[in-house]
Amino acid sequence: MKPTSEPIKFGKFVVIALLVSYTIITLISTLKIGAENSDTPDSDTQSSATQNLLVVPSYPVFAPVKNIKFAGDIIEEKDISAIGIVGKYLLIGSDEGNTIQVLEPNLIETSFKVVENIQLPVPNADKEEIDIEGIAIADNLVYVVGSHSLSRKKIKPELAYSENVARLSKVKTEENRQTVFRFELNEKTGKLKSAVVKESLQAILKQNKILKKFTNIPSKENGVDIEGLAVKDKQLYFGFRGPVLRGNYTPVMVLKFNKIKQDKQHELRFINLGGSGIRELVAVDGGFLILAGAVGDKISPYLVYFWDGNDDLPGIKKEPQLKLLGEIPSEPEAKAEGLTVLSENDLNYEVLVVYDGVAKGNPTIFNIKK
Repeated sequence: MKPTSEPIKFGKFVVIALLVSYTIITLISTLKIGAENSDTPDSDTQSSATQNLLVVPSYPVFAPVKNIKFAGDIIEEKDISAIGIVGKYLLIGSDEGNTIQVLEPNLIETSFKVVENIQLPVPNADKEEIDIEGIAIADNLVYVVGSHSLSRKKIKPELAYSENVARLSKVKTEENRQTVFRFELNEKTGKLKSAVVKESLQAILKQNKILKKFTNIPSKENGVDIEGLAVKDKQLYFGFRGPVLRGNYTPVMVLKFNKIKQDKQHELRFINLGGSGIRELVAVDGGFLILAGAVGDKISPYLVYFWDGNDDLPGIKKEPQLKLLGEIPSEPEAKAEGLTVLSENDLNYEVLVVYDGVAKGNPTIFNIKK
């Protein structure tokens, strides 16, 4: 009888199956041992990593479209903090001066040159700084606001301990900062068309039951600090960088210029910017663009929001619209401070941003998707 090959084939199959099983078991054991002996992060590290994953930005960082140049004698050129437009003219202001400068474009509009300086009247001529933080324009009427803030001197490592304590012990009040101005500009010539009218929000701030507590606190310590100014429907909107209140609510004061002396004619609205304050406020169709940033000396991104102007505080009947649009990029020494809208369509805003802390404000154009 001829021997059959079936047992041999079956034996080969059993051997192969055993080898495969052994290989899989060995691989699993190796991986398990490797995982046990690896440098596994402790629970705190894992928690931190998880938190970092949770805060990865989900918004766009806008790419610069074009840089333009400011030519001529720019006053306090590394401290440009506010910008606006009247006709073809740009208006800029520095937080270290008391002058609004008018700039005219060249033929191809890649640079703007200073053609006029408008001196703002200050209460204290010996101390010129107004701390200009916002410019708003409607119907060729120009509004300018000082920060209305207090300051405390910075600590200096080279000084003695007692000297630094002395610096901390003093809070400085500057009357020039407590100002709001209005004037009319000729859109064809770029020259002043009216007298400059001066007012102050100081009395309103000190009588408001929420804000009065912050009027004696320096701005870098969450005290009053007005940095945004917009005008819409003949009302002024003053955006506060500080204080940021409990629950991360940032105030916006709404009133008419000719009602400033009547403290009960103002209204406070609140928006939640996640702990940030308002660095700039600009009127657009249907609402405002907000440039948000940190209170004080903290480092945080410069975020742009659309806000419809309605109060964000819970309990109101009409829900506000507040939409994060993206981030304005900046260099380490540059602080995005001023923003104005060049054009707007159904899809985008074209904006011009100026930076505090760099030469001549590094004026940069961005397109922001709605």
